[in-house]
Amino acid sequence: MPSGPTAAAADDDDDDDDNTAPNHAPTEDGAARAIHLPRPGMPAYPPHLQTPPVHPAEVWAQTMTESCAFKAAMAAVAGGGLGVAMGLFIGGFSLELDRAVEAQAPWRQQLRMYGRALGAQIRSYSKSFALWGSTYTIVECGVEKYRARHDLWNSPVAGCATGAVLASQPRVRMDARNRLKQMAVGCVGMALFSTAIDYWLEHRHE
Repeated sequence: MPSGPTAAAADDDDDDDDNTAPNHAPTEDGAARAIHLPRPGMPAYPPHLQTPPVHPAEVWAQTMTESCAFKAAMAAVAGGGLGVAMGLFIGGFSLELDRAVEAQAPWRQQLRMYGRALGAQIRSYSKSFALWGSTYTIVECGVEKYRARHDLWNSPVAGCATGAVLASQPRVRMDARNRLKQMAVGCVGMALFSTAIDYWLEHRHE
C-alpha cells in the first residue's frame, strides 16, 4: 500500500467531486499540479450554482409586457382613468350646474341636467387622455426600438405625432387646409412640451 506524499495525493484525489476529471498542468517550479475539468455529459457547475430553466410562460409574459402594443394599451387605460378624474374635477365648475340652479327646476331635473353635463366632460377628457397616452407610448416605443437608443430624440418624434393626432380630432368643423395648420401647430407644441418634460425628468443630469 503506498505511503507518504503519494498516498496523501491519492486521498486528495478521492475526495474531489465526481463531476470533474483530474488533469495536470505545470506550475512555476516545474511540478505537476492537478486541475479538474468537467466530465463529458456532466454539468460544469454544482447544482446550487446552476440557473434554473425558464418556463415558456414566463418568457411569453416578459415578451408581452415589453411589446409596444401592451405598453400602449396600459397607457390608454391609465390615460382614460386620469381623464375620468379630470372630468369629475372640471365638471364641478361646469356652467351647466349654474344653469340647472338658475332654471329653478325640480331637483331631480337639476340632477339629470348636471349628470348629462358631467358625463360629457368625463367622456371628452377620458378619450383625449387615453388617445394621448396610447399614441405617445406606441410611437416612442417604436422609434426607440428602430433606433435601438433610449435618448432625448425619441421624445420630440413621439410628441409631434401625438400633437398632430390630437389636433386632427373633429371637434370643430374646418377645411383641410386649416386642419393641417392646426395639426402642424399641435405637432410643434407637443414636441417642445414632450422634449422639455423628458429632459427635466430623465436627461438633465447626463
